This record gives sequence, C-alpha cells and structure tokens, in this order.
Amino acid sequence: LKEMLEIKDTYDNYKNFRIRVLEPAIEEINAFSELIVQFKPIRTVRTITALAFEISHKTPLELLEIDRNIDIELSKGNSFTAASGTIIE
Repeated sequence: LKEMLEIKDTYDNYKNFRIRVLEPAIEEINAFSELIVQFKPIRTVRTITALAFEISHKTPLELLEIDRNIDIELSKGNSFTAASGTIIE
C-alpha cells in the first residue's frame, strides 16, 4: 500500500501511517463519497503485516447525508470540487 501511495520511505511506524494517512483518507471518503470504507489490521504474531479493507455502497438515506455535509461546508465559505470530492478552504 505504501508503495502504491509512493510513500514507501516515510511513515516507518504503522501508528503514524494510520493516524496521518490512512484514517484521514478514509474519513474523507466516507464523508463525501457514495462508499463506506473500513479497514482492519492483519497481525502475524504481534506485527501488522497487512490491512484488510471492506468497501460497500451507502444507502439512499446515507447519500442524503453526504449532500448535507457538502452543503454545510459550502455554507462555511469553502469550495467543493465534485470531480475529486474534496473541500477546499
């Protein structure tokens, strides 16, 4: 995963990678897309050797919540780019 993200030589500590990269990305995906992403670390003895991702689609009711989140951000004066789904402050 770190190779795919081109951050192989950074975040040697899993905790830093999880806090600074993985969790913020998943929070943004869950807040502003039609997907729900969850992950679970896979351990070999005490070492995390892999991550298992579960990806599912949101229900129509949950999609309405996305629209509400975007409206809140826009009301704060932030811009929203629909192509990437990101809020620009």
